[in-house]
Amino acid sequence: QVFRYADFKDETADELGNLTKLLTIKGLEIGDYTVAESNADGILTGYTLQATSVTSGSASVVKGADVTVVLKNNYKKDTGTLVITKTFNGTGEIDENILKALAFKVTGSGLTNNETYEETFYYAQFTDGKLEITGLTPGAYTVTETNAEALIANYTLQASSVTEGSGEVAKDGTVTVTLTNTYEQDLGDLTITKTDGAVIVDEEAPSPLPGSCRPAGKAAGR
Repeated sequence: QVFRYADFKDETADELGNLTKLLTIKGLEIGDYTVAESNADGILTGYTLQATSVTSGSASVVKGADVTVVLKNNYKKDTGTLVITKTFNGTGEIDENILKALAFKVTGSGLTNNETYEETFYYAQFTDGKLEITGLTPGAYTVTETNAEALIANYTLQASSVTEGSGEVAKDGTVTVTLTNTYEQDLGDLTITKTDGAVIVDEEAPSPLPGSCRPAGKAAGR
């Protein structure tokens, strides 16, 4: 005979939230019985049945006594890992604290069980240019830099930069999104205009200015 979990009664929960329910089958003939779950492994979408589970058991039914078969299913949520790698070009003279302010918005779509995901991370959280985000629900993820254009004063983000990328996170898998920012220092031109004018000499000056000529005059009394 086949029973369903919906037939179980008397639900209890322990301090960890683990549920226990009972099914009592009365009027069985004396003999040996085996209980085996037939669909435990795929019953929960996005979860995997663990090897520590007990999904079958046996017992001998005897007259005047109750016997118990204890089954336990341990499930683990399916997760994967997203790695973001970041490279900067043209920033050798820039204070690293400025680069640490670069923001990355990570969003998930099409996730298992219609879950949603949106988190913001900063370059300050990276180690050696890499950030590893674990425990993600399988699905498609997009990484977008939100302030790359105005991150460095007097520097312009170049068109060759890659500031957005996507990847598919799979169960027990790792996907990498690689981003590269190339900056170029803003430069301008300075024009200096120099005008040379005539030098005016005062005749009453006690001595001629260097590089000038003093006009000759008549001697006194002549």
